[in-house]
Amino acid sequence: MGSKLIVFVVLGVASLLLHSSKATDYEVGDSTGWKAPSDSSFYSTWASGKTFTVGDTLKFTFATGVHDVATVSKSDYDSCNIAGQSNVSTTGPTTITLSAPGHFLLSLCTFSDHCSRGQKLSITVVASSTPSTPLRPLTTRYTAYSSIFLSIFLSTTSIIVTVTSTAAIALSFLESRCYLGFGVYVHCHKFHALLVVHVTVAVFWCFAIQHRCALILA
Repeated sequence: MGSKLIVFVVLGVASLLLHSSKATDYEVGDSTGWKAPSDSSFYSTWASGKTFTVGDTLKFTFATGVHDVATVSKSDYDSCNIAGQSNVSTTGPTTITLSAPGHFLLSLCTFSDHCSRGQKLSITVVASSTPSTPLRPLTTRYTAYSSIFLSIFLSTTSIIVTVTSTAAIALSFLESRCYLGFGVYVHCHKFHALLVVHVTVAVFWCFAIQHRCALILA
């Protein structure tokens, strides 16, 4: 029971961590897609307020042969220099994965005056955050199980004390009967051995249960 509980807790924490670190897929321009906008600040407005993280993807949806996506330097981005660009994707849609933190400058398009009309995107990529290892959550369910195991721990301690005390009294009684005669002595000896075995087994299992509870409560 305790092992299953710990497994559930670990899986739950792992699930939360995976969810929190999941990459985001962005559709550049949303429903507008990637094209020369009527408002030159359209794509800068679209990017504002968003946090782009390493592992995220940017999907540029455009018609092949009408637009493209070129990754350029800052100076080329600022001046909309479309000549001689080599890092160009000409087939739409194009998906770019943000693989490193820093300033990513994506100038689109190298077609005609599209860049000067605002078809360009500048974003800053930040490193993905690595959450610190969380402490084991003290959930209500876990606390309930802890109370149960603590109760078992205390109960087995009481049983050990009771069994050993009772065994001591019984052994003393049997030993006093052993001196009544030879036949009684043999009969007493058999019960004596049987009682020792049972007491030993009972105490062993109590200590085993206590050890298990102590590990779970630790």
